[in-house]
Amino acid sequence: MLTIFFIEKSAKANDENKAEEPQKISYTITAFTAEELKKPAARHVSKSNLVDLAPTMDWIDAMAHFKIAICDLLFPQQAVVADEAFEMTWSIPRVAPGPFMLKTEAQYKQLTSKASPMKNPTARILVNEVQIAV
Repeated sequence: MLTIFFIEKSAKANDENKAEEPQKISYTITAFTAEELKKPAARHVSKSNLVDLAPTMDWIDAMAHFKIAICDLLFPQQAVVADEAFEMTWSIPRVAPGPFMLKTEAQYKQLTSKASPMKNPTARILVNEVQIAV
């Protein structure tokens, strides 16, 4: 009987820990190469990736995760990619249809504040490769 008490207590503690964890925001990152952007909009072919991040994550860390996903899509063979090599915008269907720029911590906080209250927090991040003049 004592064993049952400990099992129930342990299960209850696990349930409380799960409730304390913030629900992650699921970001769909859709990227377009510079060559695709030259085509008519109806013929654009995108590359996509999913990233799940906690809404409490700092901007610098979130940007690092976004940049890794973007580099995997647009620049897979490059070791170093400048932040100016792409532009990001975000939207949340039926909440904030956007597109809104995503360059600063304030813009990221706006995104997370809009997505966090949702039952299943999701957001779209649209990435366009920018041709850097050499």
